[in-house]
Amino acid sequence: MKSYVLAALVACAPFSASAETFGEVFIAQTKLNSLGLDVGKPDGRMGPVTRKALKAAAERYGFEPTLGDMFKYFAVDTVKREIKVKDEAIIQAVKDAVGDGLKDPFSAQYRNFRILPSGRICGEVNAKNTYGAYVGWTTFITHGGPLKIGGSYSRPSVHVDDGETELAAMSCLIDA
Repeated sequence: MKSYVLAALVACAPFSASAETFGEVFIAQTKLNSLGLDVGKPDGRMGPVTRKALKAAAERYGFEPTLGDMFKYFAVDTVKREIKVKDEAIIQAVKDAVGDGLKDPFSAQYRNFRILPSGRICGEVNAKNTYGAYVGWTTFITHGGPLKIGGSYSRPSVHVDDGETELAAMSCLIDA
């Protein structure tokens, strides 16, 4: 099953064939920094420092020094190492955090909760807009996982894609 999902993820990966978008470069810079290849504060621009770090990562991990190949390499790695979230208390803490930013959190639908190798949690939410219609599935990612305090979990900070950018989707794809 995971190999089928992996093939679909890589085939549908949110990176363009030619020109890099702001989001692609921003997420790549975030990932490069997490690998210890300092590109400074991510700014979404493919400058010489980012190109140098991308080349170093390509040499270290064995992929071509392009954003597309970098995303493919780390997507495979992420899918191999991610874990399905089974703890209902963790799921509820994340739902509560995502729900804080929704118009109608009580009608929200959730799926695909998974813990990335970094400990961040990804999933998808389908929520209603102002008119009461579901808007379609969108990705969310936590900034760290929920912390267990006593017998319950704290709400983590989350980012939910807004339809204009796919930063959460790309972050989940390569664990950036």
